[in-house]
Amino acid sequence: MMNRGIYKVSVNNFEKRESSDVGFVVEVESEGKIYTYSYKKALKNGEKVKVVSFHFDGNSISDINLGSRIEESEIGKDLWGCKSQQFHTVSLMTISPNHWDDNKEGNKHYFFMLNECKNEEDTRGLYNEFLSSKLHKHRKVFEVLGKKLMCEKSDHQLSGLGFSSTKRDQVLIRVSGDINRLYKVKF
Repeated sequence: MMNRGIYKVSVNNFEKRESSDVGFVVEVESEGKIYTYSYKKALKNGEKVKVVSFHFDGNSISDINLGSRIEESEIGKDLWGCKSQQFHTVSLMTISPNHWDDNKEGNKHYFFMLNECKNEEDTRGLYNEFLSSKLHKHRKVFEVLGKKLMCEKSDHQLSGLGFSSTKRDQVLIRVSGDINRLYKVKF
């Protein structure tokens, strides 16, 4: 938990290592909202840049002052009834069904089902990666079947985020209750 007071966020470029993708992005989370601040200019060795200062009264942030050439942006999108770049309540966490009960068919995915998240379109219910290895020679047939056998949208669905074990990715998780912490989970 943050103490009350004035906070100052700065970036100190100890050593310049790259000349591409110059600048930086800083994200500050408060009350479930993520504030994004960017600086698009190259920094010199040892250069320190003031990003933002703000007052925290124990409940909320106020008196936000940006450093020079700092841009505040909101990079979130509305997807399936949920705004990205914000925290959402997770109703269920699971791995992909093709890895339940000691099965190990296809790629493993990690799913976070979110409250209020709803896909408004019909979706596929059959994916080739879940096929038993004995059926791989019939993949094209199952691909056609998957497109023909779409699941109708429903108000009683599980929707959310999925991460593949074959692709590097990460998610920021906030745990609330007896323990209040932020965790960065890398896949």
